Amino acid sequence: MEAPADRISAFLREVARAHHRAYVATDGEHAGWAAWYAERLAPMLEAEFDLRADPVSLASELIDADVAYRAESPAEKWPEFYAARLAARVAE
Repeated sequence: MEAPADRISAFLREVARAHHRAYVATDGEHAGWAAWYAERLAPMLEAEFDLRADPVSLASELIDADVAYRAESPAEKWPEFYAARLAARVAE
């Protein structure tokens, strides 16, 4: 059985690919990226982990993860970093 963070990381990568395709003209740049990601990620999290994933709250969590990632500059890739933070919500 895959760990929650691994599943969430896979979901983030899937949503990232869709986002890049949707915003190919801007090379993936999109000021509203967090809300876009959250709208697609929420149903995945709900189905996989049987939890309520409010897109507005999720977008805020994604922004928090992005700020922390940029501040910390960790060695790990962003999907794994964000997923570790979001997986804490699954454990609640």
